[in-house]
Amino acid sequence: MTIKRSKASLRPESRDFSKESWRKGKYGSKKNFRRDVRREDVEEDEELAMPLTESLSKLEGKLNRLISPAGLQVYHLERYQIGKNAYLRVVIEKIEHGGSIGINDCVYVSSAIAQDLSLKDVLNDFRLEVSSPGVNRKLTRPEHYRRAVGEILKIKLFAPLEERGGVLLRGELKEFGGGKILLSEDDLKKDLFIELSQIKEAKVEAF
Repeated sequence: MTIKRSKASLRPESRDFSKESWRKGKYGSKKNFRRDVRREDVEEDEELAMPLTESLSKLEGKLNRLISPAGLQVYHLERYQIGKNAYLRVVIEKIEHGGSIGINDCVYVSSAIAQDLSLKDVLNDFRLEVSSPGVNRKLTRPEHYRRAVGEILKIKLFAPLEERGGVLLRGELKEFGGGKILLSEDDLKKDLFIELSQIKEAKVEAF
């Protein structure tokens, strides 16, 4: 579930972000949440790779304070680039784990961010994308691994392990603790201890 939005456009009206307001159509149609706005004054790719004007951790704190009244929180923040367009992906989840994220949640968060004056300069050069983690969710933090115990993971390492050639692993996450995971690796038919620092990329394989 993904909502994409170009550079935030701010509105002067009161910041009433209740879901009831959305159901009543107070802020217009969902069709309005994807716009193509040209990014100006950019000539080199290295400029597009510039960091946000605030660290991701500080930005995440601001976003959580903004969306927590709706029972939502940030699962993951990610910067990426496609061509000459720089994007910020905001992945959201329910504060009460187990609930699913729907289109209304993504629309709500997209609009709330766009209308928050304190975020205007922070996101000025980025196109915003709001999405759910999805069933094949990425694992980027210790708490993500903790909640994924018992699930099948696909992992890409920075370098091969001594026990196994190659950097791609697949198997059940059996334990997590102390900054490392215990993976029951499919090909080797054995358990491997892997430090989080060795993992370049990991995600849940739902099917």
